[in-house]
Amino acid sequence: MKHVWTLYIGALVVLGTGRMVQKIVTDTGGFGSRYGPVILAVILGLAVFGNVLEKPLARRWVWMAVFWLLAVGTAGLSLLAVSVLMEGSFRPAGMILGLLVILVPGQWQLFRYVYRSPSVWGAGV
Repeated sequence: MKHVWTLYIGALVVLGTGRMVQKIVTDTGGFGSRYGPVILAVILGLAVFGNVLEKPLARRWVWMAVFWLLAVGTAGLSLLAVSVLMEGSFRPAGMILGLLVILVPGQWQLFRYVYRSPSVWGAGV
């Protein structure tokens, strides 16, 4: 199963880097638009990596904050996808739903890493 998650991390980083390169080449967007996808990919990849290795890579509260920020962002994207879909714009809704399909497995691993792995964080955490 470790190989599957390694492929997942690689796919995240490749997709994030590809989006960054596309934004840089076309000279569009600001800092968040250019570097946000690759930063998100690296952070989510580190969380998945930490869960697979069962090692704490940072403090637990950092990963809790990342989890809840991503959870709120995913909920917002879901609402946006429903709104766009109700408007009849199927292509943008499909793109948003595709992004959610890519992010949700990593978020599940992040949830397991933070909330379902007491052996990683020790008894006092």
